[in-house]
Amino acid sequence: MRTSGRTLTLALMASTILAINITTATATHLRASSALAIIRWAPLRFIAGGNTISCNVTLEGSFHSATIAKVNEALIGSISRASVNTCSGGSGTVLAETLPWHVRYSGFTGTLPNITGVTLRVISASFRLQPSGSVACLARSTVENPVRGIINESSTTHSITSMTAEPNVGIPLNGFLCEFSGEGHFEGTGAVENGARASITVTLI
Repeated sequence: MRTSGRTLTLALMASTILAINITTATATHLRASSALAIIRWAPLRFIAGGNTISCNVTLEGSFHSATIAKVNEALIGSISRASVNTCSGGSGTVLAETLPWHVRYSGFTGTLPNITGVTLRVISASFRLQPSGSVACLARSTVENPVRGIINESSTTHSITSMTAEPNVGIPLNGFLCEFSGEGHFEGTGAVENGARASITVTLI
């Protein structure tokens, strides 16, 4: 009887683990609790040619759907508003005429089912940046050189805690003498919330 009971227990455990693995393997979408997302960096830094410009930057965007397909390069949302203020080391402005900027899915971090982050690519993000004592340059992300950000998520509560600009992605500079500075990149971590200043959760479905 003991052997039969132990066998039954092991069989139930194996079935449970198998069911979890099947559910995880077939989960092809993520679900966001809010369609609207606001990211505030205080500051966001742009570094190029030995110069660093630090500015408070706010981005307001939305997901096209509450469910996000886990398909690389899928268009999942857009940035509709952007503002720059309170800069040091120079000045920065948003090229508003380039809005909206496209947001694409680029993968996740962590081990399923405990996702710790979602990587996004932002296309057409455009800024005019001028370091103190230097010329103004245009920094604009493209499909080949996107701005990439990682949405950091708690693996236990699934709440989004922040968004980190991926520093290892180069953004080309355009303008008089700007090409000599090479590529620039963004650095910084910003707070993420919905329109009601509440946290956003992202879950696997």
